Formats: sequence, structure tokens, C-alpha cells
Amino acid sequence: MDRRRRARGTLSEDQHPPMPLWVCSAEGGCLSEATSLTLDAGRRWLHQANAAKGPGGQCGGQGFWNATLCPDEMICTANCALEGISSADYAAQYGVIGVPDGVRINYVTHETNVGSRLYLMDSATENYKMFHLKNREVAFDVDISTLDCGMNAALCFVEMEADGGLGKGNNRAGAKYGLGYCDARCPYEVNFIDGKANMQPGTAGACCTEMDIFEANRMAASMTAHPCSSVGPRRCTGTDCGDGDRHEYYKGLCDKDGCEFNPFRMGDQSFFGPDAAVNTNRPITVVTQFLTEDGTDGGELSEIRRFYIQDGNIIQNSKTSTIGVEGDSISNPVCAAQKNAFIETRADAEGDYNQFAAKGGLRAMGEAFDRGMVLTFALWDDLGNHMKWLDSWQPDKLPKTTPGALRGPCDETWGTPDWLRKTEPGAYTQFSNLRFGPIGSTQGQKMDGAEAVQSDAVAAAPGIYEGEVVGPGTPSLVEKVEEHDHQRHHRTRRRKGVPTGALVMTGITLLAVTGATFAAWRRQRQRMDMRGFNNCALPDARAFRQVVDDLEDDRETMDLE
Repeated sequence: MDRRRRARGTLSEDQHPPMPLWVCSAEGGCLSEATSLTLDAGRRWLHQANAAKGPGGQCGGQGFWNATLCPDEMICTANCALEGISSADYAAQYGVIGVPDGVRINYVTHETNVGSRLYLMDSATENYKMFHLKNREVAFDVDISTLDCGMNAALCFVEMEADGGLGKGNNRAGAKYGLGYCDARCPYEVNFIDGKANMQPGTAGACCTEMDIFEANRMAASMTAHPCSSVGPRRCTGTDCGDGDRHEYYKGLCDKDGCEFNPFRMGDQSFFGPDAAVNTNRPITVVTQFLTEDGTDGGELSEIRRFYIQDGNIIQNSKTSTIGVEGDSISNPVCAAQKNAFIETRADAEGDYNQFAAKGGLRAMGEAFDRGMVLTFALWDDLGNHMKWLDSWQPDKLPKTTPGALRGPCDETWGTPDWLRKTEPGAYTQFSNLRFGPIGSTQGQKMDGAEAVQSDAVAAAPGIYEGEVVGPGTPSLVEKVEEHDHQRHHRTRRRKGVPTGALVMTGITLLAVTGATFAAWRRQRQRMDMRGFNNCALPDARAFRQVVDDLEDDRETMDLE
């Protein structure tokens, strides 16, 4: 048997859901490329390679590796295979459902699966689709109308390897099976790094540059650039991982805070949300432009700009009203001013707070864009932080009047995954009409063979970026939240004694799966629920270790053989 196939399960054919990419030209028109999506390796069934379905074939995962199949990191990788996923199981088991020109990601599926993280595949190879972003723009339509406080629909670029590390160590599955994830949080909970099993919880992480294009729920949104001093994916240990528990948060390889543009945090509380200037009750077109100093592909990255299109209207990004910060985009001057203004919100007292500048700022981001970035789609929740960094108040020990502490209108007691999964399991996000091309090209005509099909935004507003420019001026989102949500949340949420509930993270299964079949593994996951870790910028080591400790306490009740 082909050695490459030995690390790929043979029980189910891997059938990637389609996610077409419209590639646009400066001359006008966008042609469809038959790209598709693959599920992150951490969510897949990991079992003994070439073994028939039966007892003893499960390899486990972080903190619960099968001691027989995984006595060490290299043997474990050689012994274990990632199983494929059929089209039917993508929908039925993982809540990943195809829609016209896009994908819907359900929040809870069968009470066992929470959200997903997916990667865009190249149309002609078994590699990830690589994007070179300088002097380009990316556009997509998104529906976040059902996502409450504490949820996050994320579209991000990360500097993963195109082949998912295929050929490194014993990695014979590669990108097709969702391997190779990394981000600027240097996540510890990646099961395999550099072709080796990641056997010691909280010891080794996977770092790389990260560009969060869009992280949002219906109450708040953020765009964040996270440069790293390292090149490409890097396995980290010790200080390089930037562990907050060790007071090394601002000493690692990557800028974990990043330079962020969150309109609410920057002072405009009327811009993004239900019935706001960008109305999250309806689908939104999000356009992000990566500008260079000289307007060429080879120039240095100088600015990351954002605007929205809704109901045929172009909505320019909000302008900051934070004292000492001027602008409506991500640039080195805006980022420097933001760091000065928000310094009291720093996560740790040690190290240089302005890690964005320390790691090279937009120059370093542009260099990563030149090397190529992988596009990820995700829906997730957050047990460790309840998404307060996005839509609420953090650090909550500071007065809410502290510049930068208030991130969104959500109450700091909201957003717990336990409550969300029980009361709002039917929530979902939908990404569609993904477009990429030179600056000013993505709202042109979509060309399907000889037939031209206009995008929804262009059909509503003919021409390239024509239409009424809409600015702020609607009532405060704080007032709207109080009107729409206050009674509902406080009627049903009694925070004293709320159990944590979730013991398995989104994207990475933390228990050793047991039983004879895939179905048995699913039943085991139902006992444990899914852990809602961030899919674009994973949580700090403290939250990860707590989950591992909780599972260790329960280990005696689990059949790990």
C-alpha cells in the first residue's frame, strides 16, 4: 500500500464541500474557480491505521493518547490515520452545509458538535489555496443575524504551509485532511506539529502570522492584524509561545493582541449591530483592501481598509473617536496611537505592550502575505473568555470608562457556551460569494462561462462601488441591546452556580475516543460536549490546561483501551 495512504483512513472517502472562489480582474469580470473546503484535522476521527473498525483502534488526542498506539510522538504519527468525511457526514455530523456559492456552518449539531473550522482547498491540487494579499482586495457576503453575544463567525488568513506539512516527520495526510494549523496565539492544542504527535499538553504550540479579516456576531465585529517575528509555521516551546501564565504574553514570537479595528471599541457605538449603520439583521457584504505604499504588488504594505455594502449602499468604515487616535483603517500610525491609548488594557505587566511594532507591524504582515496565506472559515464559542474580548468588557477589573476596555454592548455575564448551546443550538453563520482580485475589482460582474451574472451588491447598485455612502447616526447599540435583549437574557440566565459544561474544544478533541465504531466515538463526544476555543486566535495556556485537568479528573471513568 502507498505509504501516503497509510496515514489516511480508508473507511470513508473524503468529499470536500464546494466553496467557489470568484477570481476578479482589473479589466472587469470575475471567473469562478472550483475551490472546496476541508475540515480541520483535530475534528476528524483519528484511529489505528489500516485497522478494521473495532475495539482498541482509537488513537486519542491531547492529554489522552492511547499508550499502546502512541508510546512516543513519531510512532504515534506512524500508527494513526485521519479518517475521511463523506458529503453526507459533513452536513449530518458537522453541520457544514452547502448553499448557493457558499457554505452554512451550524452552531450545534446532534448536541455533540459545536461549530467548525474549515480551510479553502486549491481547485487543481491536494493543497490549500494560497493567497497573496498585497495590492488586492477580498470580498464576501456573510449572515450573522442569529449569532448572539459570545458567538463568533470568523474569516481569517493564517500562514500555514500549502501542503499542510505533508512529508514532514510521519505526516502522510497533509492539507487534504486539514493538517498544519497555526495562528498568532501559538495554540498548544494542535494534535500534530511538524509531522509529530503533540504529546505533552501545554508544552509545544504552533505559531504563525494571522490576519483576522472578520470576527463577529450580531453585536460586534473586529478586524485584527497579528504579525510574528518568525517565518511561516513555527513549533514553539517555552518563552516563544508567549504563555500568559508565565508572564510571557508579550515576550513570544507573535503579537497576540494584534492591531485591531473594532468600531465599538474605537468609540462608535452606533455603527455595527441590529438596525445600526451596518445592520446585522440582514446579510452584509464585507470588502477588505490591502494597500501598498506605491500601489504595486511589490510595494510595502501600508494600510488595511474596510468598507461594507448593504441594500445597494456603500458603508464606509467608521472613524475612531478615541482621544489621540485618528483614522478608519489599520495602519502603522493608527496602531501606534491605539497602543498608547489602550495601554491600561494590557493583558500582563511584563514585556512591551506594543508588540505590533515590535514584531514588524504592517511590513512584517506584508512579508507574510508575499509568502502566501491560507483562508479559514469558522464558527465558535469561548468557554475561557465568553468572547468578552470581542463584544463585552475586558479586562473587567478596569472601569468601563477606561479607553479600550469596552469592546461591545454585551453584558459581561453573557456569552457562556453552556447557556448558548442549550438555548440557541440552531444558530448558524453563512459565508458566500467569496471574491478576490485587484483593488476595485470584486464588485464587478461574475462570469459563468459566456454568461455574465452580477453579484447581489452590484445588482442593487450598478457600477463599480457606486451607491449612496451611509455613515453613522443611528441610536446607540447599548440602548438597542437593552431594548432587544436585556429582559430575555436576565430572565433565563441566573449566573450563580452555572456549570461550565463544556470539556472538549471546538476543532480539537481532547479525549481518547472509545468503542468499536465511529458511532461509538460520537456517543462518547456527546457525553463530553464540545469545547468552544477560538478558531482564529486560540486561548491562553491557562484555559487549555484547565480543560486538560478537568479531563484528567474524569479519566478513570473512561475506557481508553
